Amino acid sequence: VLPFVEEWVRKNSIICSDRLSAYRNNLEGMGYRWHGINHSTGDFNREQEVVVRRKRKILDVHSQSIDSIWRHIKQWMSKRAFHSMNYPFFVLEWQWRHNNQNADRFQLLLDIVAVSNF
Repeated sequence: VLPFVEEWVRKNSIICSDRLSAYRNNLEGMGYRWHGINHSTGDFNREQEVVVRRKRKILDVHSQSIDSIWRHIKQWMSKRAFHSMNYPFFVLEWQWRHNNQNADRFQLLLDIVAVSNF
């Protein structure tokens, strides 16, 4: 997981996760601002004061959002046949569908094709 974080997450980003020792012992030393919650002690959600762009903010620290997102992605993908090599593209498709669920997606696709160089 840590090499993936280093490749895809900007330094000084705020990372909220569970208290897995790989995160707890490494993320802050790698240049990230890490806030962990301990599920084994019943800690599932808490507020943490942080400074973002020189302003104090209250950060709602929990990991349920990503768990929920992955549950929806896995449910959506379970209804489709795909090769594991295409997994990232299916995740991107799900993200696009989710972010545009209240839009006219057909029109959005036509707009994308209109500005592309096909």
